[in-house]
Amino acid sequence: MPHLENRTIALKTLEIIPVIMRVMSAQMRIGTVMVSTSHIVVMRILLDGQTTLSELAKATQVTLPTMSNTVTALEERGWVTRTRDEQDRRVVWIEITDAGRASYHQMQEHMVDQIAALLDTLSSEDQEHVSHALTLLNQAFAQGIAKNPGYAG
Repeated sequence: MPHLENRTIALKTLEIIPVIMRVMSAQMRIGTVMVSTSHIVVMRILLDGQTTLSELAKATQVTLPTMSNTVTALEERGWVTRTRDEQDRRVVWIEITDAGRASYHQMQEHMVDQIAALLDTLSSEDQEHVSHALTLLNQAFAQGIAKNPGYAG
């Protein structure tokens, strides 16, 4: 059983995630185009390379029809492409386009600016504490995923 303090940290983590997501959702625009969090997640995955619709659905824990709708929306914006596999015509590869990559990085920069502005209310010392804590949290999650790949989806 985890230490009581670990449970408190876990609860605080679960409490902050929706707050962060709410701030991100309110700020997710590229020009006049509204972008959903699911679009951002799919684009982030595709930055690592092409993948199939099934793999995207599994990684994001949604159904194939839901992922198909998401990919269609991204494709209509010119941010992803679908390409049939040369050897197995049943396989369709999803890949981020240069425009999609640029849009993702533009969104990311905008979000970094928004979050940085919120963090400006903290003292320099508190900002260092938050940065260190987030690094540790990232490491803990990475170690947990390494030990149990099922955590990653």
